[in-house]
Amino acid sequence: MTWWRGPRAPGSDTLKKLALQLHTDQGLVVALVDEKRCETALMRQAALGAAPAVIFLPVDAGDDLHSDAGDDVHSVDCHGKTALHHAAEGGHTSTVSALVQECGVDVNAAEKIGYTALMSAARDGHTATVVALAQECGAEVNAVLKDGSTALMRASQSGHTTTVVVLVKECGADVNAAGEDGWIALMFAAQDGYTATVVALVQECGADLSAAGEGGFTRLMLAAQDGHTATVVALLKKFGTDMNATDKDGDAALMIAVIYGFTKTVVALAKECGADENDANKNGVTALMHTAQNGHMATVLALAQDCGADVNASNENDLTALMHAALNGHMTTVLALVQECGADVNAADKLVPPPTCTRQKTDTRQQWWRLHRSAGLT
Repeated sequence: MTWWRGPRAPGSDTLKKLALQLHTDQGLVVALVDEKRCETALMRQAALGAAPAVIFLPVDAGDDLHSDAGDDVHSVDCHGKTALHHAAEGGHTSTVSALVQECGVDVNAAEKIGYTALMSAARDGHTATVVALAQECGAEVNAVLKDGSTALMRASQSGHTTTVVVLVKECGADVNAAGEDGWIALMFAAQDGYTATVVALVQECGADLSAAGEGGFTRLMLAAQDGHTATVVALLKKFGTDMNATDKDGDAALMIAVIYGFTKTVVALAKECGADENDANKNGVTALMHTAQNGHMATVLALAQDCGADVNASNENDLTALMHAALNGHMTTVLALVQECGADVNAADKLVPPPTCTRQKTDTRQQWWRLHRSAGLT
């Protein structure tokens, strides 16, 4: 490796031309060291996998030409990363091994936000590098970040299924280790819709299907919350996950999918997986009422027409889905409920809002009737 240093180091335009020429003529990789971020030439070399390279260091002092400067292997950049972190992020396994075994770099050194080299390699799905760090270099597989998350969680969150399985089965990662919020690796994979990773964590790695995070949130709820229909179906059909489990607010997976307006997930839960389309939360609000209140027209039609939800069901205050839509100004939804779904427009006579005074009751009733008339439903 060779690099320039000093006032005569090439400028950016010259650098680009020279980089292309060197790559074309000699097969060299050209990189620029950012000394403002405390990078060293060794870090850049590690990031390139110790490939033959020309490294430019644009500074104001120093010799014009150097070769093999012998940087301190323990130096860190402005993010607290060592050369080992840079090599691990790039998946350069032989460089990683050499830095630890031959140069004595601390394999468990953490950068400023807590990532070790193993965590970085796992997050980016560099399976061979993960194995080398864990098995050959003695990296701590179950080291945790400040939030309690591990290398396995980071790999799961990124959907690196092979890395996940190898971490558990070959490197001894704890598949059910939980972070501060109670989340295990399975929940990270479910939240981001990595179905193959979810299946592998359960079938091959023995992840705990009963685990729940803060507020009672389960992996099924997390998948439903972000509309990951395939993951939802897999959790229910392959593993018999309890679809009726509720969070602290009394909402099950179907209601959670409704709240966020994920129509395909709602239909899959009701039609494919057998969720009760008329199930209500602890406040007596059904899925149809909630989606009508939010004006999610596609979900309203799907629940009423495809899933058979009771259009005229009412909550403890005798409010129906039609009233919820009208009182929140969703006139298109009001018309659809009446004209396409058969909602009972005369149910308005049963309106008993939960006011704290007569004036509030009168205002709510008047608002309903104004919307009622504007939709031509009188």
